[in-house]
Amino acid sequence: MEVIVLNKKEFPLTDVLSVTTRTCLQPEQISGLLNLLRFMTDLEEIPSSGFDLVFYRCRVDLVRQFPEIKGLKDSSDDPSWLKEQIDRLGSARNVTRLPIHDRAELVAKIEEIDEPKKISLSILAFCK
Repeated sequence: MEVIVLNKKEFPLTDVLSVTTRTCLQPEQISGLLNLLRFMTDLEEIPSSGFDLVFYRCRVDLVRQFPEIKGLKDSSDDPSWLKEQIDRLGSARNVTRLPIHDRAELVAKIEEIDEPKKISLSILAFCK
C-alpha cells in the first residue's frame, strides 16, 4: 500500500533522473516515469499532445526541489553511472506535486493544444 503524505510521494531516483536528464534510464519500467508525471500534475492521463509541456514543467520543478541533481547528465557510455548516482544520492526522493496554480495553468495550456490523444507515441519516442 503506497502512502501519500500531503502532497508528497516517494519515487525511485531512476524515475526522477529520467525526467531531469531527459534520458529514459529504465525503459522496461516506463510506468514509473509516467506515474511520477501524473502525480506531479494530478492528471489521470497525459495527452500525447501535451507530453512535452508536462515533461518540461515537471523537469524544471524537480530540479527546483532537488538542487543536488541540477546539471547531472546521463552518461550512457558508462554503465556504472546510475549506480554511482544511487550510491551518492540515495535510491528514492520524496517528490512534491506542482503548486496548484501551476497545475491549473498546465491543464489550461494542454486544453488549448489540438489533437488531444492519450499518451502513446510521445513516450515511446522518448524511450528509444
